[in-house]
Amino acid sequence: MASNPVLAALVAFGIVVGAGCAAPPSDEDVGGSEGAASASAPDAGVVSDEAARRFRAAECTTCHAFERKLVGPSFRAVAEAYAKKSISREQKIDRLVKSVRSGSRLSWGILPMPENTRIDDDEARWLVAYILDYPNVAD
Repeated sequence: MASNPVLAALVAFGIVVGAGCAAPPSDEDVGGSEGAASASAPDAGVVSDEAARRFRAAECTTCHAFERKLVGPSFRAVAEAYAKKSISREQKIDRLVKSVRSGSRLSWGILPMPENTRIDDDEARWLVAYILDYPNVAD
């Protein structure tokens, strides 16, 4: 059974998702003034309270944090990857909104990102623009 790659991926997905759901990200991971900055998240304090609230409400922080990988990539990693793309800002936003709203597969590893139908396109665009503008990416 261990040689079946589909079964192995499903088992890994269950273990990772189960582990991710058992310990939701802390305020420190998400940011906002209610989360204290630490050595492990040096820029967490630069995330506005409004952004922290909106990312939580959209349930993005179930799988993502600003400065470290959880189940999915950190928002910093997404911003850095998209900063290197030779397409317009609007195209970057459109691609990321599509990934948020429709989900994606094999973009950041074997675990798929589920679709997010909890938010409308305007909210998805705001969240994605915030990620692309995340502080210190260009530094």
